[in-house]
Amino acid sequence: MAVNLDLKQYIRTYGLHRIKVIATGEGFRNSEPVEREYYNKPFIMYTDEGIVVTNVQPGISSIDLYVDQVLEKTIEHDPELTDDVFIDFTDTSVIEDSINHFEIVVHTDYGDFTSNDTMTTKVFGVSGMYNSSLTLTRTDDAVGKTFTINSSTGLVTSDFDNEFPYSEMNEVNIDGNVFISIPEMWWRIGTDEENNITDIAVARYRKGPGNWYKSDAFLVGKYLSYQENSMMVSKSGKDMTQNYTSLQWTTYAKANGEGYKPYGYYEHTILTFLWLIEFANKRSTNIMNGHSSYNQSTGGTDSISTPTGYLTSNSRMKYRGIEDFIGNDAVWTPDVTGAYYTSRDVETYKAGITNKTQLSYYKNLTVSQSWRGIQALGWDDNNPFICLPSKLGSSSSTTYFGTNMYGPIGNNDYVARSKVYSSHATNTNLITSVFDYTYSSATNTTTSRLIKYEN
Repeated sequence: MAVNLDLKQYIRTYGLHRIKVIATGEGFRNSEPVEREYYNKPFIMYTDEGIVVTNVQPGISSIDLYVDQVLEKTIEHDPELTDDVFIDFTDTSVIEDSINHFEIVVHTDYGDFTSNDTMTTKVFGVSGMYNSSLTLTRTDDAVGKTFTINSSTGLVTSDFDNEFPYSEMNEVNIDGNVFISIPEMWWRIGTDEENNITDIAVARYRKGPGNWYKSDAFLVGKYLSYQENSMMVSKSGKDMTQNYTSLQWTTYAKANGEGYKPYGYYEHTILTFLWLIEFANKRSTNIMNGHSSYNQSTGGTDSISTPTGYLTSNSRMKYRGIEDFIGNDAVWTPDVTGAYYTSRDVETYKAGITNKTQLSYYKNLTVSQSWRGIQALGWDDNNPFICLPSKLGSSSSTTYFGTNMYGPIGNNDYVARSKVYSSHATNTNLITSVFDYTYSSATNTTTSRLIKYEN
């Protein structure tokens, strides 16, 4: 039985601490000691009005605020207090809409200690994720933002083009593979009592109240996958008719080396959330259709000059540089089984429940081998960003997400396919999950996408 202990709560000073843990029990031999090092320091968060200092330990006599590496403010502090400290921007160089970096230094009688660094943060969000309306309501700094689709050229321009994180989704080339970089982000997730998501927001750092969760930075293949020399690649000009199982694609992705894996629901959720915030509409085909069939060779959208857009000849599209984010071949998402068991460990991307946990909101659903309308996406604190449908109802193209899913079917031998090409069945699009193939099934209408995390 595992026991989780928050040993940091017993540390009451800043600096480097060496922690040794030995498990003991009556009638049992003591465990071998486990030793770890932990550096304790103050933590700061940005707000529009000032900086909030947390992890305040006893003994702080004063706090220095640095703005863009310049000391701009010093406040006195009672050494006996450990409450959070708020430092407002009065008499500093910080003005509305300025972009600044911040850090603080606390002074104690045993030394000076520097916090993490943070910077000006905007929050972009939408609410209405569980409302019956297809349209989402913009919140926070997203209020008033919009986008334009030129129906003559297929080019998309957006008020988010120069805003984090969209502005940092750039093309990267590694060992001949072409990726789009996805930065580390913080997400504010609102849920109801049944873990259905009600609202989402994204920021560079945590800002303000709410339940905040950090998503990891990763690289996502610009193109759908192709097998070359027993490795998955992301390259332009490759054929899409290859016929491989999700397990084979997993092997081919891992063959690239440490940090490589196939596209999964974790990555799909993060990219989908960015789409929903930018376009504020839950039915993706209301924004762009994507190619309505499959097996179009990679690189077909290279001529599109904007990060997002589509070809007017056949509706084939790219989103923030990611080709066929909607349409063309479906993609396997092998990190989720047909009974909603999941794991982010690539070694578990196979049938069964070994070393996986079941998503908490699975209990909201009934098993069915049929198409049903998606009404809500679920949130599980133990498996953040694995957000599959959590409420299903009658099929509809005009309410909730305006799309369907097939399943879940309650069988862990089955694997999910996502963003099914739009002619596969009525009302399928970006949010659609389909549990109609097993982990050992192969089809040339479903492929993968290469993912890379830093080692």
